[in-house]
Formats: sequence, structure tokens, C-alpha cells
Amino acid sequence: MTAIKLAALLALLLGPTALLAARRGIRPEQSLAPTMCAQALLLYAAGLLLPLDAGLYALSACSLGCWAGALWACRTHPLQALRTWLTPGLCCFVLLCPLLYWGAIERVYISYDEFSHWGLAVKLMNGTGRLFGSHESAPFMLYDYPPALSLIEWLFCRLLGAREGVALFGYQVLLCALALPLAGETRWRRPLCAAVSLLLPLLVLNAVFPLWTSRLFCEPALAMLTALLFVSLALRERPLCGAGEALILCFLTLTKNTGIFFAALYLLAAWYVRGRRALHAGVPALLAFVSWQAYCALCGLGSAFSSGIAQNVSALLGGALPEANASAPLRFLLALFTSPYRPADIYGGYGLPVPPALLYAFAAGLCLLGARCLPPARRSRARRAVAALFALCLCYLLFIALSYLLIFRDYEAARLSEFDRYTTLPALLGGLMGAALCLQAAREAGSARTVQAARAVCIACTCVLLCVGNTRFFHETVIARESVVQMHWQRYAPGELAAAVRAQAPQGSSIVCLGGGNVIALRYELAPDYEVSVPGGDFMASPDMNLQTVRESLDACDYAVVLWADERLAPLVAGELYTDSLYRVEHGPDGPRLELLFSVPPVN
Repeated sequence: MTAIKLAALLALLLGPTALLAARRGIRPEQSLAPTMCAQALLLYAAGLLLPLDAGLYALSACSLGCWAGALWACRTHPLQALRTWLTPGLCCFVLLCPLLYWGAIERVYISYDEFSHWGLAVKLMNGTGRLFGSHESAPFMLYDYPPALSLIEWLFCRLLGAREGVALFGYQVLLCALALPLAGETRWRRPLCAAVSLLLPLLVLNAVFPLWTSRLFCEPALAMLTALLFVSLALRERPLCGAGEALILCFLTLTKNTGIFFAALYLLAAWYVRGRRALHAGVPALLAFVSWQAYCALCGLGSAFSSGIAQNVSALLGGALPEANASAPLRFLLALFTSPYRPADIYGGYGLPVPPALLYAFAAGLCLLGARCLPPARRSRARRAVAALFALCLCYLLFIALSYLLIFRDYEAARLSEFDRYTTLPALLGGLMGAALCLQAAREAGSARTVQAARAVCIACTCVLLCVGNTRFFHETVIARESVVQMHWQRYAPGELAAAVRAQAPQGSSIVCLGGGNVIALRYELAPDYEVSVPGGDFMASPDMNLQTVRESLDACDYAVVLWADERLAPLVAGELYTDSLYRVEHGPDGPRLELLFSVPPVN
């Protein structure tokens, strides 16, 4: 049954590519990524007003129509249409899907960001069948995380089953589809060239961001979408079909609010390289962004996390900015050259164990070499696109430095929170751009020294990355499927507590979480059936254990979950205080009291 469902899913995804190959002669390497983006945008457009299933039915009808149109179009020259469609790139993509499914299906979320938004968004869509405007979903969602990626993952869950591993599989398939245009045109008569072309972008992804196989983080998608746009800007023969540029821009804008920053900088670069008419592709992206902002305003989507920007700006103007924030930009700059990435493992780690600056230098050199190896008529355009890409990366790093100064709280700025994850994006973006340019130069006919150099660089990079590019981690997570069971330190207590809440508290009850701990995982487990809160209302802040604040929170709730047995809570408890326990809130004239209902057994 799973094989049938997987085949049906692939048929749904590949229908538009078959039609474009039969009618327009467009190869799947060019069409798959834009058409997957278009499918997500169709689901988004339907979900603004209707249940998501309505979008799925429309998508299925469109895909069936595409297959019928493809069969009709190729009735006179079926072999020619089949050769155009059945390329090495498409076959590689189809064969990768069962492998990725095998590696992902038993996985679970274990990261904070998956519990707070990326995985939570998919769970809410699975549970409500809608976008986030329903009264069940709105309290949990964040306005600054649009749903493009989550819609792709929801589509996979809708067809293959609502499991966390299926959502991870959907994201992995999307990333593989985005890698295909970077590989360029592949042909059966040049098997070595096809193998290197298909491997190199995926090896760059795996080397710089190995957690693409086990996390729903958006950075790989942001980097690959932006790289696609800049490669299409650099090369005359576009790696994207027809309206692909506009579709990619729309999808990028709806990936994360940061995506509008990348889209705007790309449009400025396109204006610089191609002229004013290039700005027309930005109109659909602007409409997509405005539609999301309007949807958030109409549905009341806010944020469960407060930002320190207003407080930090006020402190900066008053000369009272915390030292951790004030020194963060300089420490960030120094860390780019002195702080190597932690080697990849199941708990985290990004990139290779070298400082970010070394990866940036390698990626920049690859971009410059790729532009230099192109034929003379193409070099000027490619160099301008590469220069624009460098400017975008510098602007992004400046934005991150200013974020530590003005947006992050002092305790986050003190440790340069998420430094590794944020700084991998320019390295991945530059590495993918350089790899795509070198692959294009290596495909040129003739025996010029530049072409031979490009081929040598592509083969050398492939061999090196196969040896040191986190391929062992890929084997462990995807093929051997090590460490795929639930992590006790992340999921055990929240899972047990959530089961106790569902057994003893009526659906819709209000739950307050006390004492810190993994509150965000418990919130994820209970969404969207229960109202979950913390004293002070900010899930991202340190636990507020002020007794008066806790009393006020308990007055408005039916049940309390104590995640850490803080002694300051003892006056509120009728009996002994336990960690990882569920209490009923008894409201009386002397204030709220906590009555024990359930306590999670400790893990040996």
C-alpha cells in the first residue's frame, strides 16, 4: 500500500513536467522545481478561503489534466517526448524518493524550532484541515513564518499519512527538486558528466547543511531558492522554465519573512544585470507577500514570542544597551574567522569543522572560477551576477550582526544564539552558485583549457566532498537509520504529560506550564486541542516564577503542568511538589491550589 501511495504522490508531482516535456520540449530538470512551487502556491491560494482539501482536489485535477494533455501531445512523436522527459535527472529524483522515505519515516522532531513553528504548522494543518486562521490554530501560529514549506509537507502527509517522518520526507524531496536545475542538463550518452552534475549540488548541500536529512529548518530552502534565481540570472540559457522565475520568487517570499529580503535583493541584482524589465517578475511575489500580511491581520495571527527590538532600541538611544548586545556585532565578526562549526551529529552541528570564513572563501573562489571558465560572451553577465550574489551575502551577514545588536535579548546575544545555523546560509548559497557555474562551463563543447579546468574542478570537488562532506552522517541518518527513535531528553516527559492531559482534562481546557523545562515540546504535543500558556505569556523568555504572576496565571487556568519542581511553587501545592507532573487547579477564597493528578516516572 505504501508503494502505491508513493507512486500516486510522484504522479501528482510529475504531471506538469510531463506536459511541459511533451508540448514545449522542456526537460524535468528545468520544470520540476517551479512546478512544485506552483503546486504549493495553488494550495496556499485555496487555503486562504477554503479547506486545504479543496486545494488538493484542484491540484489532483490539474495533474490528471496534465497527464492527459501530455499523452495527447505526444501521440505523433512519443519517443521524442519520452526522451525529453525521461532524463537522468528525473530518474535520479524518482529513485531517491524511496531511499529518503526509508530514512525519514521513523524520525521525529527533536528541535525547538520544529516544536515552535516548522513542525507545529504541519501538525495544525493536519489537525484542522485549514491554514492558520481557525480559532484552534491562530493562538499557536507566528505571523512571520508563512506556510509555503509547510504546505508541501502537508501535501505529503495528506497522501502518505500524518507522521512527523513524512513531513521530513516531504521537505527532503523538495530540496532534491530544487537541486535539479542547479545540476543543469543531463544526458544518457554522457553518464560521467550526468553523475557528477547530479551529485555535486547534493554533496554541497550535505557538506554545508548536513541536518537537511533530519530537521525542518528553512535555511537550505532559502539558500537553494535564491541560488536558483542567481544561476538563472548568470546564464543565458535559463535553468528555469518559462514563468519559473516568478514562481520561485513567490515561493521564496512565502517561505519565511526573511524571504522578502532575499527576493528584494535579487530583484535589485536582476535590474543591475538585465535592466528595468526584470522587475516585472517581482509583482507576483509582492502580491503573495501582501496577501499573507492581510490574511494574518484578518485572522488575528500574532506571535507567541516577544521581540526585544523596542526595548533594545530604547536602551541604545538612552546609552543603556546591555554589554552583551553592544559587543555582539564585533564578536560575531570575530567568530566568522575563529569559531569552527561543530561536527554534525543527530543533536546538531552544521557544516564542516572549519570557521565560516573558510567556507565563504571556498564558495567565493568556486563562483569566480565558474564565471571565468564560461565562454567569453557569457562571462560579463555571469560576473555581474556573482558580484550581486556577494553583495547579497554581505547584506545578510550585516543583518544578522544588527539582529544580535537590536533584536535578540541580552542572554541570546551573549552566546550568539543560532550562530552556526545562520552563518551556513551564505556558504551554501555561494557553494551552490559556484557549483552550478562550474557544471555549466564543464558542459561546453571543445577542448579549451577553461573547459578542461572546469571539468577537473567539478570532478575534484565531487571526490573531496564524497570523502569529507558529511557523507558518513548521511549514511547514519538515511541508510542505517541510526538514532531515529524518540529522544528521551526531548520527547519523553512532554509526551507522557500530554497523554495524561488528554486522559484527564476535557478538550479545550486551559493549561499553564510552570517551572521551565521543555515547555515548547509540551505545547506542540497538546496543540491545537488545549490552550497552553506560561506565566508572563512569553514562551521564549526565562520562566517567570514570581509568585504573584504565577497566581494570576493559575486563576485563569483549569490545570497546571509543573515541569521543574521549583521551591517557590511549594506554597501553592496541596502536598508534595513533583517535577514533570500534572495538577488540577482548585480555585478557592485563599487563591489557587494545586492538586496532584499524575507524575511522570523518571527515566533511569
